[in-house]
Amino acid sequence: MNTESVSSRNLRALLILMVLCGSLLGGAFSVGQDSWIAVLFIGVFYLPLILIYSRICSLFPGKNLFDIIQDLFGNIGGALTFLLLTFYTVIVTALQLRNFTELTAVVSLNETPKIPIMIILLLPVMYIAKGGITLIGRWAIITCAIIVINIFLTLIFSFNIIDITNLLPMMDHSFTEISSDAFSLGAIAVGETVMVMGLMGQLQKKDSPYKVFLPGVLIGVGLFALVLMRNILVLGTDLEQEAKFSTYMAVRIINVGSFFERVESLISLSLILLGFTKMAVFLSTASMGAARLFKIENHTRFIIPISLLILAVGSIVFKSAFEMYETARVYWAFALPFQVLIPVALWVTAEIKVRKGRNADFSAITQAPAPTQD
Repeated sequence: MNTESVSSRNLRALLILMVLCGSLLGGAFSVGQDSWIAVLFIGVFYLPLILIYSRICSLFPGKNLFDIIQDLFGNIGGALTFLLLTFYTVIVTALQLRNFTELTAVVSLNETPKIPIMIILLLPVMYIAKGGITLIGRWAIITCAIIVINIFLTLIFSFNIIDITNLLPMMDHSFTEISSDAFSLGAIAVGETVMVMGLMGQLQKKDSPYKVFLPGVLIGVGLFALVLMRNILVLGTDLEQEAKFSTYMAVRIINVGSFFERVESLISLSLILLGFTKMAVFLSTASMGAARLFKIENHTRFIIPISLLILAVGSIVFKSAFEMYETARVYWAFALPFQVLIPVALWVTAEIKVRKGRNADFSAITQAPAPTQD
């Protein structure tokens, strides 16, 4: 039995990092200076989904996503769902691994073959995932602090070079265009937080899932919008869209003497830390799904074989950073069943089961024989 526990603060930090991980794909936005507005739309459009995730977890305190699936869908339905979710987590982790491999190649190792870079990036992810929810939670707190400090420092240091006119004209694109970008990138930035439900079984009993998901996601969305706004103010619309990794390029332009030259390398490291965090969550949940599928108690036994599978898929998933952005724009169609359909089916089934349970309890009370008097 798993006796590990994690606080709501740690899981909120984890959610913030998972949302911010979407900033790596800022170049996938097609609405230019309105991209930061599209990010704010993400928080609105995906709010009902976050409420559904929270409701499911609140109905089953002390149980993770896979426990809930087993309870609601039974053995056959549960096994099929475990298989689908394991497939999904493997693909997403492979995509994330390749995304950060492309970033590493652009930043400093452009002549190095992709496979060695992927192996180097995957090893810390395996270590974090193997350490369990306690290590993941502590890692998230430390990494979140580093990322948030970096965001505000770079924003302060960029005051002398920002051009406020880069944000004009606001709402120059149609509502449909902005909404389309919001749905596409939201599937990566917010929709993928569905797999945090796999860790919610270890949430401390005093904490509410609503107080984890809502603040974590909304703070993450706000910081994501701030990052994109900074990038546009520094780079301008055209350069921000042309740059492979606009977040890194914006930081390179900021100049505060020799001190910031050293900090610049820390920014690229911070982006990699984001990738480690998100991949560790998905690798951990993938191993959980595989363990439940094969009815094995210790899910960490699957971390190495699943990592090898992720490495294989990541090496062929796309050929370049340009294909990476094209994949990001159509990713929502692939993710829809896993982020929306399965959770909604769980939610509806859970509500029906809870209502039937309450009705049964009420009937038992009303039909109980009255106590006899001596």
